[in-house]
Amino acid sequence: MYGGDEVSIIVINLGSHTCKVGYAGKDAPKVVLPYVVGAIDHMDIDGIAGINDENSDKTKGKCKLYVGSQSLGYRRDHMEVMSPLKNGVVVDYNVVYNIWDHALRLEVFDREKFNNWVEKGVTPAIEPSLKLYEDVLNLGFKVILLTGRSERRRSVTVDNLINAGFKEWDQLILR
Repeated sequence: MYGGDEVSIIVINLGSHTCKVGYAGKDAPKVVLPYVVGAIDHMDIDGIAGINDENSDKTKGKCKLYVGSQSLGYRRDHMEVMSPLKNGVVVDYNVVYNIWDHALRLEVFDREKFNNWVEKGVTPAIEPSLKLYEDVLNLGFKVILLTGRSERRRSVTVDNLINAGFKEWDQLILR
């Protein structure tokens, strides 16, 4: 299905050593990041909470994660380098999320363009997602929808969901 010139499909390649992110149809990925992060556990270290490394750190509870080649390019005391994979299987989705978040927010994602596109309310359903939704409803389960769209876009999101075939749900959670 053609979505127009304004719609770009983002492809995320979860590799064993690198995460590649880019736009479908392009010759090369826009971002290639090592599939590891540096982690400093704040609970084990006194007086380290003041560390602030622009554009490369993700704080999650008491653990600070450093994502991207530049963040991992120099030594930090007490930093452990971690991979989200073990024997080719994802074992730490928090690390995966932080790598993808870094790639999409800082490297690829254009929030203004995305928000303008959302306001048009023309997002088509992803067919396998719509089929899963219908199957879950037919089995009698309650459906909870979760999106990264902001609460300010609830109305256009609800209209878009209904137009795309998602007619009922128990809860819609927006950012």
